[in-house]
Amino acid sequence: MGMGRFSTADWAAYNARHVDGRSRSEIFGATGIDPRFDPARFSTRESRDSAHNPQSTPIILAADVTGSMGMIAHELMRGGLIT
Repeated sequence: MGMGRFSTADWAAYNARHVDGRSRSEIFGATGIDPRFDPARFSTRESRDSAHNPQSTPIILAADVTGSMGMIAHELMRGGLIT
């Protein structure tokens, strides 16, 4: 599931294409979940070692979709998780 690696350069490229110059309401404008990504539709989720990542570490990334975190989610999208 997903790609075999992550780098800060990957995040910077994504950020430049999808986040830079956009307001919070433009970035977080969805009002529902895309059915392809709805966790209720999956019976099994797994993380396992592969040729690209022989020592995998399962990580869950979650997003606050209620807006109760205010600017925190927006700042994470702009700056990423690594400072």
